[in-house]
Amino acid sequence: AAVLLFCLEAGLKVVAWGWHTYWRSPSNRFDLLVTVAALAATSLALLPPVVRQADPRLIHLVTALRLLRVLGLLCTLGGWWVVVASLSRVLPAAGQLLRATFVLMFTFSAAGVDLYGGLINRVPGSAQCRALEGSNFANAGYWANNFNDLLSGLVLCFELLVVNSWYTIVEAFVAVSSRWTRLFFVAYWLLAVIVCANLAIAFVIEALLAEVRAAEEPERAVGEGRLLM
Repeated sequence: AAVLLFCLEAGLKVVAWGWHTYWRSPSNRFDLLVTVAALAATSLALLPPVVRQADPRLIHLVTALRLLRVLGLLCTLGGWWVVVASLSRVLPAAGQLLRATFVLMFTFSAAGVDLYGGLINRVPGSAQCRALEGSNFANAGYWANNFNDLLSGLVLCFELLVVNSWYTIVEAFVAVSSRWTRLFFVAYWLLAVIVCANLAIAFVIEALLAEVRAAEEPERAVGEGRLLM
């Protein structure tokens, strides 16, 4: 039904504006190409399995292209370009902060492997596995959140950076080690979240405010010129 509505929309635009006017717009070309691809995928999906030879995953992927039409709406929003300009300004300035955050994550990941490597496991009968039975950590299936290797530790540090299930993860490590383990995670929280993450947020906010002021400056100048006249 959605594909038919998109086709109807494209047809009405062509009738109202004419083909040449319609095709000159980049957003219209994008919408039309996505709509045609989605229509072809939907038609192919309705064919009998004997006739249909395409990979079903490819059909689902092409059908999902309909969601890309939302990107066309972003092009019509003036505020969207302010956000894009802010990000383009803040990324070079925040490069050192991002590198420092990665070094911090790598350091705590390496330390976590040395201190807690192998403690989070599902080995039947192991003391660690018994300690986690019935816990929120085990019930949620968070077994992959561990320091058993460096890459897993980096993923875990990133989860802790965004404060994802922080208490559940920390209490699981406390259960398989000791209460002093909380100091390790609190130290990481102070350095990564309170310092690095908040500095990154401050960078983004400052860049966004600068872009907003720059965008409002021409309008303010025009308004002042009218007052002088």
